[in-house]
Amino acid sequence: MANEFPAIWFDTFLTPVNASPVQVELDFIQLHLPVSKFRRLLDVPCGIGRHCGPLAALGYEMLGIDRSETALAVARRQYPEVEFRRCDMFALRSVEESFDGVLCLWQSFGYGDSYQNRTLLGDMRGALRPGGRLVLDIYNADAVDVLPHDAIEERAGRTVRTKRTRNGRRLRVDLEYSDSDERDVHEWEIYSPSDLEQMAIDVGLDVLVRCAWFDPSIPPSRDHLRMQFLLERRA
Repeated sequence: MANEFPAIWFDTFLTPVNASPVQVELDFIQLHLPVSKFRRLLDVPCGIGRHCGPLAALGYEMLGIDRSETALAVARRQYPEVEFRRCDMFALRSVEESFDGVLCLWQSFGYGDSYQNRTLLGDMRGALRPGGRLVLDIYNADAVDVLPHDAIEERAGRTVRTKRTRNGRRLRVDLEYSDSDERDVHEWEIYSPSDLEQMAIDVGLDVLVRCAWFDPSIPPSRDHLRMQFLLERRA
């Protein structure tokens, strides 16, 4: 099944945790969601807590949600001071609190169909107080077509073979691991910058910043796979 994120995925891509990319992300969050005004944050999905933990140490009040018990077990063990809950992002309305900010990082948006994804973006808006902000970090559809269809790399002592297939807005990534017969499949609906911006506006979010690699001086383009949107709930 797609998007299950088995234990081997976490072991390959998040162990050991590479702190360098996260620091850039933390700097962006602190700049645009300063703790003095945006203290209460929701991280959805939170994975192993690699953002929740450092942000809590900086003074933020964090709630991390994820559907994976494997990931949450690691998060709770590493960051016992942070609250983590098991919750599927598509059931976000069950989290009834209001937040100053919502984080959705590392291409964790787009798993559903068009309706589900639009509804989720609206639910993220609903989790924000008026004036609250959402940081959305996703793939740029314009850049995906530049990626090789097949790739091989060494990660965490194993060889990973990646096969990418695009069908309209859907991107499918098949992963094979040299030391496992387990099949790992991920699939998303991906967006161009203009498509994502329009969807955000339609659900009641204003676009404050759009950039690539968490650098406001770099605009999204086909040259940069990851793009970020800083969105604000209208009062």
